[in-house]
Amino acid sequence: MRRGPAAVYQPARWLGIVPFILCSILLQRPLVAQGTLPVVELRGAHWFDGRQFRSGSRWMRGERFVNRPRVAADSIVDMRERWMVPPFGDAHTHSPDGLWGFEGIRDMYLRLGVFYVQTLTNTRSGRREIAAKVNHPLSVDVAFANAAITATGGHPQVLYESLGLFRRLGGTPAEQQQAARSLARDRDVYERLDSLPQLAGIVQRLSRDSVPVLKVMLVDSEHWEARRRDTTEAGAYGMNPALLASIVQAAHNVGRRVWAHVETPYDFALALRDGVDGFAHVPGYAAANATDAEALALLLPDSTIRLAGAQRVPMTATLVLGTTRAGSDTARRRRYTEVTLHNARRLRAAGVQLLAGSDTYSNADFVMNDPLTTAKDLGLSRLELLRLWSVDTPRAIFPGRAIGRLAAEFEASAVALTCNPLRDTRCLGRIALRLKQGQWLPEPPPPPP
Repeated sequence: MRRGPAAVYQPARWLGIVPFILCSILLQRPLVAQGTLPVVELRGAHWFDGRQFRSGSRWMRGERFVNRPRVAADSIVDMRERWMVPPFGDAHTHSPDGLWGFEGIRDMYLRLGVFYVQTLTNTRSGRREIAAKVNHPLSVDVAFANAAITATGGHPQVLYESLGLFRRLGGTPAEQQQAARSLARDRDVYERLDSLPQLAGIVQRLSRDSVPVLKVMLVDSEHWEARRRDTTEAGAYGMNPALLASIVQAAHNVGRRVWAHVETPYDFALALRDGVDGFAHVPGYAAANATDAEALALLLPDSTIRLAGAQRVPMTATLVLGTTRAGSDTARRRRYTEVTLHNARRLRAAGVQLLAGSDTYSNADFVMNDPLTTAKDLGLSRLELLRLWSVDTPRAIFPGRAIGRLAAEFEASAVALTCNPLRDTRCLGRIALRLKQGQWLPEPPPPPP
């Protein structure tokens, strides 16, 4: 008994999940042993190898790329000279988070070629709702952090309680105080750690969560006690800094990485000292909104820069957020350049690993523009931009997975571009096909008007 001939296919771009369209018959080879997954040759593409593009073929079996087989592949896909890159990542998002709007959020990420995201604060309840809808070949892969660690009345408690009570951010001082007293979303989207005896309960809940990340909130920690006692400062502080080392050690003991929201040089130095694994912002990311004197106080000292470089910590600088806050106001732009951007440049030069991170809830422009802004403002080459978005960021989100490389033994996931992104960065948005863990994804629907 002989098997049918190998065939050349074209990946479908229909809305239905149709992996290939038969184009022509090329090769004949013996029957594969029963139970062996077929080998597919992806022929006629340009493959990013981390430094340059190389023309030729890649082979995949099931969810993995494999070495070239000794015999002809079972089938062949004509890639039509497309430019193949590893899928992109966003290491600082707040979505998806629950069923509301999930399909549109999922499709947004896949449309942009972003297969890997890290939600740094989400609801436990929302994560449970969509647990079966993410982290599989036909959806986006998400590293959830669940509830962030703060103090009573801190950030993000006041933010989320305000949304629940008033359906908006901000509010009057009286509304802020009401939100600071409300505990409707306690243990769902934030955890209050005010004293060491509370740590055992948090660790117990953390151990039950099957999430890889914990987020801690540090907001002007140097003045934490004064801010906590001032009733006008509701939501303007984070967790008790004296408890940071304890929560980091406890998280590490149960196998969780710890990422920190930081705003000041003091916050950053404290987190480095206490062993935080990653950072959600460059310190001083909000300098554009400060006064000149306040902004200058956000400049990082050389000693802290050197320590961060020695530890090679990963960081989402969220520069698109900084430029958005600066807008076209010349004074704001100057503070952004002299403080936020200056800190980011010095950290990168010292060896800190900067990643893509939009700090958004399903804003496609932010997701796309954050890596582009980072490259533009830091003077990255097109190669450095491509590596940041498609290699460094995905690997930082899922450090235990074989992703970020189009080679044998790595996951068979790739984004097919219509032109060379090392010649024109606009090519990063010109996606023809999406391959995820050996499966061709349907073309995501366009965004709503």
